[in-house]
Amino acid sequence: MTLGYVNALLMVALAGMILLSWRIRRLLQREAGARLHAERMIRRHGIMFNTIADAVIIMNGETIIKDAITAATDMLGYTREELIGQRPEFWQDPEESARRYPRVMAELAERGEWVGEYTARRKDGTRRPVESRVRSISDADGRVIQIIAILRDRSEQRRLELQLLRAQKLDAIGSLGAGIAHEINTPLQYVADNMQFLDDGLHSLRSVIREGELLAAAVRADPALAPAVTAFDEAVREIDLDYLDMQLPDAANHAREGCARVREIVRALTRFAKPLSAGKSLTDLNASIRDALTVCRNEWKTVANVTTDLDATLPLVPSDSVEINQVLLNLIVNAAQALAASRGAAAPMGRIAISSRHDGDWVEIRVADDGPGISAENQSRVFDPFFTTREPGMGVGHGLSLAHVSIVDNHGGRLSLESAEGEGATFVIQLPKRSHEAQPEVA
Repeated sequence: MTLGYVNALLMVALAGMILLSWRIRRLLQREAGARLHAERMIRRHGIMFNTIADAVIIMNGETIIKDAITAATDMLGYTREELIGQRPEFWQDPEESARRYPRVMAELAERGEWVGEYTARRKDGTRRPVESRVRSISDADGRVIQIIAILRDRSEQRRLELQLLRAQKLDAIGSLGAGIAHEINTPLQYVADNMQFLDDGLHSLRSVIREGELLAAAVRADPALAPAVTAFDEAVREIDLDYLDMQLPDAANHAREGCARVREIVRALTRFAKPLSAGKSLTDLNASIRDALTVCRNEWKTVANVTTDLDATLPLVPSDSVEINQVLLNLIVNAAQALAASRGAAAPMGRIAISSRHDGDWVEIRVADDGPGISAENQSRVFDPFFTTREPGMGVGHGLSLAHVSIVDNHGGRLSLESAEGEGATFVIQLPKRSHEAQPEVA
């Protein structure tokens, strides 16, 4: 074998090694690129998962949690580490979960999906309604290897549904109230007109009776007219003319005042029964306060003496009068019910004081009572949806939350509470004098 031939073989081997190293380097570069791409995709998917508003929980085939995104920890209040290794029963009512679990697993085995609603229990003990969509992933042999659950918090949707239902009920009641008020107003006008006619006729009859008495006195000494005078005197005694003369004018006055009172109630009810979509217009808040007191008088008349201190110079304020009326009604009724719940039947009447004033760019209404007040721990929660301190059946706890939405969100105003336990409560409404996009302030 010649030296040239050996060199040629070496050159071929060297070229092969160079080509092989080049291919290996290209392969490593491709693998590194693929790995980098995969890492980027994983990070991207991780970011996407953690920005999803719904809670995503990943479990193995035995429903043991293997991973959970940020929204799940926010919704349930547990950390990711606390959730991993647990089962969904961890945040569910045990009895309810035990009844639901066989049905869920049966539907996953049959259709690979289960959709339903239940109440989730957060780490802090609070509960919230959730909509759950569960899917299973199976291998080639049909064995479930992974289960993915997506939870959606329905608390806000439930609150809006209740608000809409309440608005629809109020709208229906308002329409019915407007119709009833209209029907009452027509016969009421007849009664009022006839009462005025009877009062005028009564005054005329009293004049005639007085002349008859004078005539009887003048002819009383004439024996020929004695039978007629005796009959007249007997008729006067039988009807107790002096008593009727004293009481009939008062009765007529009271009847007229009653008609005026009913008319005032009808007018207030008619103003309250406007459509809910009335929109903003210049509103006389003092008139709204008086109307609210008239409409809910039956709530406070037996438990409280109501006083008002209304600023006669209060300007008209751009607002939705229907919403403002409802807020005032809620606050007055709440005050009356608080007084009723804290006082016995023999206790003295409570006090509700309502005032209005304006200063600078704001108009202020204060509704105060001398009831039991609100504890410090509850003051920060009074405007939360569904929060209530009343006994079951006395309210669902959304009157004040809706009032807060109306004043703060819809009117750019402020609604705050001043209270101390045992010293009464004062709710303060502040509305801007001019319609503008005021930043909501929560007191």
